[in-house]
Amino acid sequence: MLPVVEACIALSLIASHPRLIEERPPKAIVEHAIPKAKGWASYYATGPGPLDAAAGPGLRHGNWRGTVVTVTANGHSVTVRLTDWCACRPRHGLPTLIDLSPSAFRRLSPLSAGIVRVTVTP
Repeated sequence: MLPVVEACIALSLIASHPRLIEERPPKAIVEHAIPKAKGWASYYATGPGPLDAAAGPGLRHGNWRGTVVTVTANGHSVTVRLTDWCACRPRHGLPTLIDLSPSAFRRLSPLSAGIVRVTVTP
């Protein structure tokens, strides 16, 4: 029981001294942040969830699995979770950034389009 009491005392001390609370994210999180990127999105059966996606090389930074990103195209956006990787290749001079699930792709463009120009933001 003593460790619980010590933890409570430590938390109350930190709460009473705001300078002790770190205001910015830890450095490790900043180093692995996925940058904003522009390129292509395609679709395929990505995983168990309807809004899962596979990350291309440009989105695989640090511990990227499980990261949530917003994909925007044609004035529409969809938020997806990166759960897999894809061997995406450049198309028409731009990188293929992400493979979306069919339901996520449909929120941006008809499936018949096959690919769509997108902006991906963390």
